[in-house]
Amino acid sequence: MRFIKNRVFRFAGLGIALAMSASLALAGQGTFTLPVEAHLGNVTLTPGDYRIITPEAVGGVNVVYVYGNGKLQATLPLGVGARPEPDRSYLELVDVGGNYFVRKYNAGVAGRAYTFDIPKKFRHEAVANIRVTSVPVHGGDVN
Repeated sequence: MRFIKNRVFRFAGLGIALAMSASLALAGQGTFTLPVEAHLGNVTLTPGDYRIITPEAVGGVNVVYVYGNGKLQATLPLGVGARPEPDRSYLELVDVGGNYFVRKYNAGVAGRAYTFDIPKKFRHEAVANIRVTSVPVHGGDVN
């Protein structure tokens, strides 16, 4: 019985891995240089060079992957919608009292805009004292 359970879990894991591989193969990609420490969803990014990957949603779940400084990190966007600027990819950073948050990722030719939440304790201040900066994302979108 134990052998059968392990086998079932292995096949399920293999299926998930294949789905993820196919999803990543269809992923939109780009690179950017982050000049400051910033929060992207639940991920904290230090200054440096990054690759951002936005695979097709699997099971209705959108995930944004960011690779940089030797780490691959994933976060879930708050929302995904159509993007009004088809020829431009960028991250929209919001400065809230010296803390930077990625509020939006406009994904170039992928045709999507990913929005991210600002933590509750910063939201009130963000509305009152907001400074917005754009960080360009270069090349590689394939969606």
